[in-house]
Amino acid sequence: MKKLYTIGHNGHGGLTGLTRTLIDHNIKLVVDVRRRAWSAHPDYRKNNLKNWLDETGIYYVHIPEVAPSNEMRVWWNDILKKYPPAGEKVPFKEWEKYIEKFCTPELELQVQSLAEYIKEINITACLLCAENSAENCHRSIVADMLLYSKDPRTGKDILEDIETVEDL
Repeated sequence: MKKLYTIGHNGHGGLTGLTRTLIDHNIKLVVDVRRRAWSAHPDYRKNNLKNWLDETGIYYVHIPEVAPSNEMRVWWNDILKKYPPAGEKVPFKEWEKYIEKFCTPELELQVQSLAEYIKEINITACLLCAENSAENCHRSIVADMLLYSKDPRTGKDILEDIETVEDL
């Protein structure tokens, strides 16, 4: 059974730990789904991360079009502040609002293109963001959309050989 993976770069023991996790799951493609591939930690900035992954034989691609806009991130962070610590236990109704606001026709097209790319290169992929957990993170939405993205010509799932999503 093939899987699509997601991962947050925080909490894996630095680049070495992150890379070990990717290798252990036979991941060959990291899709960076952050709006800006920047981090306070220099290792997770786009060029540094790409160079590191290239050295380990893992491809890296940055697709900022599947990330929330800056305005949406500010709006969501304001909501998370209501549920300390660190946005834990956000009520489902709040998450539903996020999904409704995030899932636009433009996002659907971007996800469809990403699904076609993943299918074409036919290697195990992992969506990368900064959040430790995919819960309450846009990468979980993008992963689900990828899993169920349809080919407009055939109506079939583009990634029909991928059966599940796993957060690492």
